[in-house]
Amino acid sequence: MSEQPWLYADGARGIYIPQYFATTIQRDALTGVKPEDLDLLAGDPDQEWYWETWTNVLNNAVVTDMVTGTVYRLHQDGDLWLIPDDMVWDDETGFFKDPDGTNGQDRESYSDNQDRESYSTD
Repeated sequence: MSEQPWLYADGARGIYIPQYFATTIQRDALTGVKPEDLDLLAGDPDQEWYWETWTNVLNNAVVTDMVTGTVYRLHQDGDLWLIPDDMVWDDETGFFKDPDGTNGQDRESYSDNQDRESYSTD
């Protein structure tokens, strides 16, 4: 069984999810993203290129848990999730599951109260 998805930012943060991500992610745990892109996202959501930059981050960011070594990709469906790289989409539950078909829960089954010290400054 793989690691679990992590709810990184609740959708209630709205247009500030990219800003929250950019200001709380441990940059040494993040690859695939330019530091200047995070700097842009840390600013005002009304900036030119803000949303294009966020799309680029969503498509290319890789977050590595500095304790377990688990590799995560980003997924946003209103909420922002860290999804273990080996999980696959499950049409039946509308969320991710382990590649062997186990652990196919719906998104509400996962909690955001897990310890995030290994990848977040928040």
